[in-house]
Amino acid sequence: MRKINIRIHTDDVKHTDFLGVGVNIIPVSLMANNRMQGYTVAHWEMDKKRIEMMKPKVARVWFQVDWMEPVKGSYTWDSPEMLAFYEYMDVLQRAGTEIQLNFGWKIGRDVQAWFSIPGTEGRISAPHDLDAYATSCSAVLNELIVNRGYNNLKYLSFYNEPNGDWDYDAPGDQMAYYAEMLRRVSNKLTADGRRDWVKVWGPEEVDATGSWTHYMKEHADDFIDEYTFHIYGGTYEDFSSQIATRRDYVAPKTVGMTEFGWSGDDESCWDSGFANYVIKAANEGLHSALVWQLNGVWCEDPDESVNTNGVYTLWDSLVLGMEPNRSYYATSLLTRYIPAHSSVVAVESDSADVRVAAFTTVSGDMSILVECKENEAKELQIDFSNSHMEKKWYKYVYSPKVTLEGNAIIPRNVWSIEPGAPLHDSHIDKDYQFMIYTTLAPQTQVEITPVLSELSSGETLKLSADVIDNIGEVEWEVVGEPKKFGQITDQGVYTASQVEDDILVAVRAVSVVDSMSFAVALINVIADKGGSS
Repeated sequence: MRKINIRIHTDDVKHTDFLGVGVNIIPVSLMANNRMQGYTVAHWEMDKKRIEMMKPKVARVWFQVDWMEPVKGSYTWDSPEMLAFYEYMDVLQRAGTEIQLNFGWKIGRDVQAWFSIPGTEGRISAPHDLDAYATSCSAVLNELIVNRGYNNLKYLSFYNEPNGDWDYDAPGDQMAYYAEMLRRVSNKLTADGRRDWVKVWGPEEVDATGSWTHYMKEHADDFIDEYTFHIYGGTYEDFSSQIATRRDYVAPKTVGMTEFGWSGDDESCWDSGFANYVIKAANEGLHSALVWQLNGVWCEDPDESVNTNGVYTLWDSLVLGMEPNRSYYATSLLTRYIPAHSSVVAVESDSADVRVAAFTTVSGDMSILVECKENEAKELQIDFSNSHMEKKWYKYVYSPKVTLEGNAIIPRNVWSIEPGAPLHDSHIDKDYQFMIYTTLAPQTQVEITPVLSELSSGETLKLSADVIDNIGEVEWEVVGEPKKFGQITDQGVYTASQVEDDILVAVRAVSVVDSMSFAVALINVIADKGGSS
């Protein structure tokens, strides 16, 4: 077993506001196209549970203008699309997640006649009337933040990857048009007294050269608070140049990585992966790291034929199955236990086979992210430059060998070290893995059995639940009206109602110690159609 020393310099702060690890969300699961694929409110209960378990620190939530503005200048805040969108906003607010609203992405068919620029591809056109677009942006911020109370909406961006030809189309000089769009929106928000409600992020480019970032720095810097980019598939070593070409050019303003990910569930590893990208992002000065993407969906108008299942997702639409991808387990550990708005402190490792980043909070907690290369068993000794952290430490481990199952239990606490004891770990085998050592208390999870089952009308099913990383029992509840969806006893015995049509029922087991933590079982109740003699 090879001994490796890690030193944490708690008094050497590299930067003071790492937002944390987040996700990208296309918030359409409850919209018409997904309902047509069989998605129900019962599926939504399980999706909500996973989001609340993950607790992403930031979510880049995608938004179409036509959901709120079917007619130019006329807003429909209670349209079916907006009501479905609010469901996501509600669960993210409960999870403590800050929102980056990505305002404008695709343009629905019914509004292209007035919104899109003639001669462009209407579904991805830049706004034809920039002043009207700015007015719409100001209106949606007022509706969401003031009228609906989403005070976790902190960041604002526009379109997606404008340097490509898939999400943004403008005539002539596209960079100049984008810069003018930023100016018009910023000025309108200022005039309405709303500019300081949000930080404006842009240009959301995916380009190794950083050309759009450089252009916006020269032509629209007054209207951008943070420069953002996306990266896919690059190696850990090459990632540094992607950071530097932006960070050094736009300083002292910050740079955020608002999309990163891998198309296959086996592609995240030592050479290029979730843990090492977060380690490098933190150590080399990025403000954030947002994974693409949360879960698979079928897109809505104008891209109903497009779905995002099968690649890049942490889990596919629950219509297709309960098991998440391995990427979910890796990402969820990072989102839960790397604290929001933390300070990144300097670290040293005496081995090139171990990478480290360390995060501290104003309350004195710390999380240490350690990635270990596959080669030999390791023994870690973690020391501190000034004094030992006099708090209890907990350890969590991600391994690609994780068992995929419908409860989607985030890697649980595997051991702890009492205050005052050396932070020493001799339980690291030769396989690739990453760990988080943290003084943050374990967050409760609930595991339910069975996760998915089928009953006929009137039948009963005994469910069981275990509380993980905490103590206490659970309370059982059926989501929805008992007469239709059935009833459950305090002992977890579910009785299905008599139904005329097959329905999917969600049953929750909620921790009595932590009501934010719950498990969901899905039960297919089959209608009694009556038999033939």
